[in-house]
Amino acid sequence: MSHHPNYTYRAEWSAPHCQYRAICLEFPGLAALALTPHEAIEQVQARVAEIMAEYAEAEMDPPKSLTDYTYSGQFTVRTSPELHERLTVEAAEQGVS
Repeated sequence: MSHHPNYTYRAEWSAPHCQYRAICLEFPGLAALALTPHEAIEQVQARVAEIMAEYAEAEMDPPKSLTDYTYSGQFTVRTSPELHERLTVEAAEQGVS
């Protein structure tokens, strides 16, 4: 693969480590620690690049980027019949389907 997908990266302060911890959401369990959020993300990006090369070598498709999907804006939630009724009434009052 010649380009890297638009993967989603996050960095946040990790109090136990007294450093920033960065992750790539498309690769659960992959993380890096550094003194700045930028450095932590760079480390994760470097590891993702290595993983992408391994995928290419094995002729495997890497995970799709979370932002590459088309989302409908609708999802199903299970709840009690009573709450469903209350939400339906409230939605009707607000003109929401």
